[in-house]
Amino acid sequence: MLHPHFSETLFSSDRIVRERPTGLSGVFSSDSSLVVSVPVPPRIGDYDRFVVELENLTGTPLLAGLRLTHRSGEPSAVSFSGGREEVDETGPTTLLFPIESFGSYGKPDGWNDVRTIELLFVREKTSTITDPITVSIRDLLVQTRRLPEGPRLSEEGLVSISTRTPEVTNGTRTFTPYDPTHSLIRVPAPSFYECDTAEAILSGRVMGQDTGYPFDWKIDPDGLLEWRHFLHRHHFFRPLVRALAQDGKRIHADALTERITTWITTNPVPVGSNGGASPAWETLSVAFRLREWLWAASVLWDHPSLGPSGQRLILRSLWEHARHLMDHRGHPNNWRLIEAASLALVGLLFPEFLEADGWSREGLTRLVREMDQQFLPDGVHFEISPLYHALCVQACLEVLLVLKTSGQRFTGLSSKRVLGLFSYLAALHRPDFSWPAINDSSGATGEYRELMRAAGEEFERPDLVWIGSGGRLGRAPKRMQHDFPHAGIRIDRSGYDRDALWCLFRAGPAGAAHVHQDVLSIELTALGRPWLVDPGVSGYAPGPLTTYYRSARAHTMVVVDGTGPERERLPFAERVRASPERGCRQTGRLRWMVGVCEGPWIGSSSRVRVERAVCLVDGRFVVVRDTLTDRDGRDIHDLSIFWQFFPCTVQIAPGSTVVRARDRQSRNLTLMPALEGKACTVVVREGHTDPITGFVSIEGRDVPAPNVTYTLRTVLPRVLLWVLYPHGDDERTPIELDRIDQGLSCSLTLTFRDNTHDTIEVGE
Repeated sequence: MLHPHFSETLFSSDRIVRERPTGLSGVFSSDSSLVVSVPVPPRIGDYDRFVVELENLTGTPLLAGLRLTHRSGEPSAVSFSGGREEVDETGPTTLLFPIESFGSYGKPDGWNDVRTIELLFVREKTSTITDPITVSIRDLLVQTRRLPEGPRLSEEGLVSISTRTPEVTNGTRTFTPYDPTHSLIRVPAPSFYECDTAEAILSGRVMGQDTGYPFDWKIDPDGLLEWRHFLHRHHFFRPLVRALAQDGKRIHADALTERITTWITTNPVPVGSNGGASPAWETLSVAFRLREWLWAASVLWDHPSLGPSGQRLILRSLWEHARHLMDHRGHPNNWRLIEAASLALVGLLFPEFLEADGWSREGLTRLVREMDQQFLPDGVHFEISPLYHALCVQACLEVLLVLKTSGQRFTGLSSKRVLGLFSYLAALHRPDFSWPAINDSSGATGEYRELMRAAGEEFERPDLVWIGSGGRLGRAPKRMQHDFPHAGIRIDRSGYDRDALWCLFRAGPAGAAHVHQDVLSIELTALGRPWLVDPGVSGYAPGPLTTYYRSARAHTMVVVDGTGPERERLPFAERVRASPERGCRQTGRLRWMVGVCEGPWIGSSSRVRVERAVCLVDGRFVVVRDTLTDRDGRDIHDLSIFWQFFPCTVQIAPGSTVVRARDRQSRNLTLMPALEGKACTVVVREGHTDPITGFVSIEGRDVPAPNVTYTLRTVLPRVLLWVLYPHGDDERTPIELDRIDQGLSCSLTLTFRDNTHDTIEVGE
């Protein structure tokens, strides 16, 4: 947070005990992002803050960050500040980078083993400016400080920023909807890690790790930044909150009180910094933690375990949290929406702060602005990720409920608008009531039922209640086909029974963030279980598995000349812009979901165009048509067509290229290519590590799962046809295919076991 410039009796500052210049100065320039190497000072481990005095000569705002690599670890550990300290163009400025605002991968020993230091400058990723970046660095110092215990705001300071005395704030509070009877309390936390029971947490186990006792907020069991971020976001409090609400036992109240108060005292807010990539004070962590504290306060506030002193301690820290969110904003994606919601909530629910009205107005204004920017016209969040869509609509729902409870309204945040945002999640759910994992949505079987049920109960929508209750309550939806044209997501299903055939086609833009190289990918569920899936992702730590999960070959899609589509490096505007060449096409009785990929292809100048059309035929099976053309007229290309299965057994039929997938309940899916008689090879890889192939993420675990790859070398243009046929326990090939071609137009005749036929005009 920015320094409030209170007196020392009201707000404690850092004490500088030593400093040393690094010798870095000069004018530095780059055509794109600017990276400046910083001399590593002797005994760098004795210091805990960098101070940079500089001037931005670019003429437009920049973002700055520091990156440190360490000698420890294999590969070397890395620490980074997050790269989001703002540098305007109005004149000389000073940036502070305290050690408590750094995140890290690996396990560096503080700053004792720093090998290299880099100072980085970039523009906001939404910027369209391409001019060179120029910065004048006047000095770069390292400092050693003496930090106070948290919170920095003193008891006397609390009185000065409150409309009531601390004695009045000790009275009974109502935290609506943050009470133990509200269904939102059941919504699982957005974590990659397992959820522990209240008893496990009491014994010192958090998110699958033994934390010991007394609780250590500096613990780093695996060297993964994500685990520490989730630790400091306090999602793991929720089982204790539910347990205390149910039984009122002192042991649960004591555990909540101890963890909240020790966190506050051991994590003073960084002053002059936006919190960087810190697990504790990164702006997104601040926003999530605020909402978890509201759940905890709903059952803890009047409990003797907390008491008046504990109440005042929390209020002092809440003020620092709100000021931090007022002073800083995170990445221009889901972060800013969630941060805005949390700022609005703390302002609405704690009116005793003098700044509360300002917090709520600013939070609500930001929230509506982010909703306008982040939700596409079809109601899909612009990251096109079910996980981040769910997080954002939940934040909007919580703010709406608080407004309604307090009898307030805010333009742009209506029940109708928030309800409309649930349409995407409602359409996406599979027949087994799991969700796909498009674009960094954690595991391949997402879980949003409790959120859907809470929305259904609030808005009196029986279809949402039915989805949220797993079909036990409410009423099933009626609509079978869903088209989200701006997001390029299309879903077709045969019904809402457990054995229904459900198909998702991903044919839209890459998304604003958390991008996978998955254009024209397919997901398929049949006979009560997923068969083809997006593999999800198990974490964001850099590494081979993370790279694999985001790659084209981990999805059910076409790869040309060994490369997938280059999506993440597209300009921001291109990543969220819908293509006019996507939609649905009717051919006779059949409705085709159609999408196009024009490239660019990673590391290639190839101008191959791929059009994929997907059709669910009579609710029985799926036909896929891939049409490939080369706009440059090159003769021969190497094609790879990947099919990523959910865990099952996959075998190639002897002497053919037909593939059969089978699960333990003798349910089958047969994949039959109709490739115009051309030679191709098919291989099945599962759990391979060199190269990494054949994994999916399930509940944060990397699970081996078959990846089927067809390869062929061919002249373009070319049409590839595939049939996906679900069936019961039978060893025979369920159908026979006969393909008839006339140029790029073709038809497919299917002969079934009972000798009946079906001819499908595939079209051009």
